Amino acid sequence: MLAIRTFDLPLTGKLTFADNHTVSKPVYLMEVKDGAWTQLAVVG
Repeated sequence: MLAIRTFDLPLTGKLTFADNHTVSKPVYLMEVKDGAWTQLAVVG
């Protein structure tokens, strides 16, 4: 996995492994508004 480093996951997007084995991945902030999911922001 460290040799490949970056993976595009179908449901949650891009995931990246660092040299120190940590994972970097965006976090999606969502809310339910009028019965539907609404994206507020993407952090990371």
